[in-house]
Parts: sequence; structure tokens; C-alpha cells
Amino acid sequence: MSQHSDLSPYAASKVIEHVLAKHEISEKQTPQWLYGYAKRGVIAATCDQGSSDHRAHAKCTHVMFDGDAFAAWLQRYVAGRVSGSSVRGKTDFAALAAEYDEQPVAAE
Repeated sequence: MSQHSDLSPYAASKVIEHVLAKHEISEKQTPQWLYGYAKRGVIAATCDQGSSDHRAHAKCTHVMFDGDAFAAWLQRYVAGRVSGSSVRGKTDFAALAAEYDEQPVAAE
């Protein structure tokens, strides 16, 4: 039995905003990028692919994330945001370089 409720990408974006705010990260989240995560299977979701076989991978409506899968992903996402590591294409190169070099690199 699931511990977390399934949720839509819109609801997920609001949950992300709320959790990030608790970590003093104020950032508006839009659900569009979360639909991409559903399509690519980054977060387990149910997705109606439509009735056409043509480009079926591009058609994804009525998306609902599995609540437990979203919770696990959210925990990793928030940890990455708090630590400043790579998240959604935003890489802190100074932090990344520090992982590989004993001498920390100054931020650009």
C-alpha cells in the first residue's frame, strides 16, 4: 500500500515549491518540465498515450505520478538543490570541481 497520494504534475509543482520554501529556496515551479519527466520515466507515472500509434511517445495526457516514486524523487531533488549540485541543467561548477580537486575552485 502506498504511503503517499498520487498527484498530477500541477500538484507536484506546488508540493516542490512548498518543500523548497522550507529550505529557504523561493522559486516558482511550473508543471511543464514535470510532464517531460513522466514521458521519459524519470518519475513513475500513469499516462494515457492516446489512441494513435503515430508518435505515441509524444502524446501523454492525464498524467498522475505515483506518490511514493514522486516522494523518493523529491527527496533527491531537494537534497541536490540544498547542496547546490546539478539539478535541471543548473550546475554549480565550483562545487562539482571541488568533488574532484583537493583545492576548492572559486565560484565564477
